Amino acid sequence: MDNLSFRLEQARKNAQLTRDEVVQLASQTSGFSRSSLQDWEQQESSREPKIEYLLDLARIYGVHPWTLMTGEQLSQSSQNVHWLALLDMNNQSTDLSYPLPNWWLNERAIDASQLVGYLYKGDTMSPLIGNDAVVIINKQQNQLIDGAVYALLINNELFIRRIQRLPTGLKIISDNQKYSAFDISQEQLKERDFLAVIGQVIYIGSDIQKI
Repeated sequence: MDNLSFRLEQARKNAQLTRDEVVQLASQTSGFSRSSLQDWEQQESSREPKIEYLLDLARIYGVHPWTLMTGEQLSQSSQNVHWLALLDMNNQSTDLSYPLPNWWLNERAIDASQLVGYLYKGDTMSPLIGNDAVVIINKQQNQLIDGAVYALLINNELFIRRIQRLPTGLKIISDNQKYSAFDISQEQLKERDFLAVIGQVIYIGSDIQKI
């Protein structure tokens, strides 16, 4: 039966790895337990790996994530895909990459070198952005537009938030209403290095139950 559980088990066996070896290889990146891996491979299990874990398994097995998700054979080194390195919410490398089809980039006239990818943590932007979602930023889109979502460095701390222009400055808004919005004054905006706009959010990839 060609489902995700079957493909995960077959990819591991094709890579000639035991479950213990896979867990060890993932321990410095996404980090999941042996029992989780076993559950993902069980045909009768309803559990599926989060996107973070799926990307890491694809890296470990040397296959394209699309192959694990659909069974379609694509090479991890395919010339039709750009691999975008993902950062964590501290702007540090995660050792994970996210595949972006070249047709998607070309259709939107996007320069891949101007993209930044984050592995999002938390629920401040829920339901738009769920925990463990992949968020892609276009650095070329750094002019603030009312209502759009941006990656911002505020006093050297990373925020991914919706913005609203005000006569007195900017309002920084969380989509999750349990988190309060806060304002940045015109005086703060004039301060050197207080606010840096990394770019606008152009893509969110998430497990459907996370949205």
